[in-house]
Order: sequence, then structure tokens, then C-alpha cells
Amino acid sequence: MNDNELKEYIAHAIKEAIADGVEPNTPTPKLLSPTQSKWFKDEGGSVSFSKMGKVFDGQGYKAYRLWDRLRPITLAICGKSYVRQVDPADKDKVNEYADRLCQCVYECRKDWLKYKEKK
Repeated sequence: MNDNELKEYIAHAIKEAIADGVEPNTPTPKLLSPTQSKWFKDEGGSVSFSKMGKVFDGQGYKAYRLWDRLRPITLAICGKSYVRQVDPADKDKVNEYADRLCQCVYECRKDWLKYKEKK
């Protein structure tokens, strides 16, 4: 991508953000931080030793990639495309859905590991 293409891409992204009702350079709310911290971070902030990291064999990058997929699913359930579109008053409910998705993935992964161990 050359400089002109990059500038055009940035300008287009800014126009889309403004059309979505978001001013550029406004901070994105950390609406899903409680769920992310619960499942994808340990006391020291490490993903590898988090609950989800442990069931993915300490491979933090796999666990974090999983979070990058669960977040959009959570938002889709709530009818949103971006975290910034979620009403802060709905924070608890949105985190409940994210937590339920994480719990489901965690239990499925543990079941899978048990299955593979028996095999």
C-alpha cells in the first residue's frame, strides 16, 4: 500500500466512524473488560496463565485470538457491530452474555481434552 492509498484508507475509515456517530480519536469504552479479565488474564495480566490460557495448553496467543472472536459474537447477540455502540447502561447484560460464551467455550475445550486423553 503506497502513501496515497493509505491516506485514502484512513480518510474513508474516519468518514465511516463519523457516520456511525463516533468522533475520531475518542476512547473506546472498556465495556467488556470484566469478562476479558476474568477469562483471559491472570493476576499479573498474563494470557498464558489465565483460565482460558491454561485450557489451551498455555498458548496465550490462541486464547487471545479466541477473545478476538468471542467479542464480535457477543456484540452481534446485542445487535451491535462495535463496543462503542453499546449503551453503557447495558454493560452488565453484555458482560453476562460474553461470560456465558466464554464458559461454554471453556467447558467444551475441557471436554475435548478429556475425549482426546481417553482416545
